[in-house]
Amino acid sequence: MNLSIIIPMHNAEQSITAAIASVYQALGDRGFEVIVIDDASTDNSVAVVTALQAHYQELILLKVSDNQGAGHARNVGLEAAQGEYLTFLDADDHYLGTALGDVLQLTQQHDADVSLFSYQVLDSGGNVSERLLARDNEVWQYLRPQCDRICTLTEASASLRLAGFPWNKMIKKSYADSIGLQFSETMVLNDSFVHFQSLLAAQRMLLLNTEVVAHHYEPSTQQLTNVHDIRRISSLVVLDQLASLYQAHPDYVAYLPFLYAFEDDIYTWMFKHTTPEFKDFLAEKYLALKQDRQCNIQHQIKVSNKKILVYGLGWKMMEYLDAMSEHNQIVGFMDSDLLKAGKTVFGYEIFHPLQKHLPEFDLIVICSSFEQEIKNNIQGVSIDKIKSVNDIVVNFII
Repeated sequence: MNLSIIIPMHNAEQSITAAIASVYQALGDRGFEVIVIDDASTDNSVAVVTALQAHYQELILLKVSDNQGAGHARNVGLEAAQGEYLTFLDADDHYLGTALGDVLQLTQQHDADVSLFSYQVLDSGGNVSERLLARDNEVWQYLRPQCDRICTLTEASASLRLAGFPWNKMIKKSYADSIGLQFSETMVLNDSFVHFQSLLAAQRMLLLNTEVVAHHYEPSTQQLTNVHDIRRISSLVVLDQLASLYQAHPDYVAYLPFLYAFEDDIYTWMFKHTTPEFKDFLAEKYLALKQDRQCNIQHQIKVSNKKILVYGLGWKMMEYLDAMSEHNQIVGFMDSDLLKAGKTVFGYEIFHPLQKHLPEFDLIVICSSFEQEIKNNIQGVSIDKIKSVNDIVVNFII
């Protein structure tokens, strides 16, 4: 059995047939099983899948007695899965052509722990509205140089900033078992924990900039993505689970900024979209979280008495700026955006990497997840003068 495709289902009688059919079209005779877990549907979903079992071999239907959400259903599927590799599909999505089969072949060929791939976003009419969600499109631009070969998380750390969907990954079953892969059992954000868990421990990652899944996103529907009530607020438990994951693995500390960025995303989204009665609660929780970050994380600087040109103006720069400036002299900032050149931040000028006249410096320190791409943009500077911030600042949890 090469692959297990796990599909949680709740009231999906209109879409589940297309989802299942797309699996068989994508994989042909590659040796796979489709595990559908019915999460207490109240429509004809179970009858539809039962009828399909007469036409499709290796189509397994499991049932959950109470509606407990997609995370619980996926965990039931994980326990039953027999494939060498695992992947996930939502009951209202489908695979594109034979792309999934190509991903399986490459994943096996490279013996990857995790493969990441791309998708399309479809509107209510089934038309392609976006090739990727906005930030995912930006992240994939930076990941492309790492595509089609085995890489490490250090080389592809930007992948942690991809949306934490379960269906943009193929995961080796033995690897999943070794890390205790487990979805959160919240109604919303149940897939975010697995996104971090599966990538942080991976030794062999394969990035494939191939569109594999057609994802149906309809902002006007009752998809859980659009939920603004207590179900979304209660999903903050996922952030606690992620914090515990990092605390249990001190070697993940270099990737704490990605957890912080995700936490900021979640609180920002919730605060904008939740109902007024939850805003004070969220504000109090977020301010306490920011305080905990300052208390729990310390920085140890490995260089001193250097003139530093800081490359990057985002959250990673903000995270490390105080540590760098405590024993060194900041002489300016750099950014790839031409429109920022000549402006100032914290009283220092911003330079573009192609500018000929730069302030005197000892080191250019890259404060960005897109390190290799930035190094490619810096010309006329010896490689020993270009460092990642992670080379000169050590994080540790106290």
